[in-house]
Amino acid sequence: MPLKRWARSTAWCAQRSRGAAGRAGARSRTYNMTTKGGPMKVRKFRILRLRHHVSMVELGRACGVSAQRISELELSENKPSAETVQKIQSGFETIIAQRGEKLDTLHQEYIACKNSLMERVGEYEYEL
Repeated sequence: MPLKRWARSTAWCAQRSRGAAGRAGARSRTYNMTTKGGPMKVRKFRILRLRHHVSMVELGRACGVSAQRISELELSENKPSAETVQKIQSGFETIIAQRGEKLDTLHQEYIACKNSLMERVGEYEYEL
């Protein structure tokens, strides 16, 4: 019998907290969550954020939105307001400016998908 979504997530988190030692295929800063229809759909900015090690707290502080709201935006199927989209864009731009040269790749990828950050894509199937 397949595990319920929360059970899979909880089991994975418990396994992750034990550390990667002795565990084959350990993942770095990704989440192993699926839905009944396959891989979970998330917004592009989540992939961008995780790939460049930007925490929800850091992005939230940079754009004036709570980390919880960042999480909701990343996973929600509802379209965010234009004001919220602008806040997320401004948050990424602030982080890029703060980190400087270290994030040239983030800056290039952000520019490439700036106008489609809220597009929903498969977390493991999409390349920026």
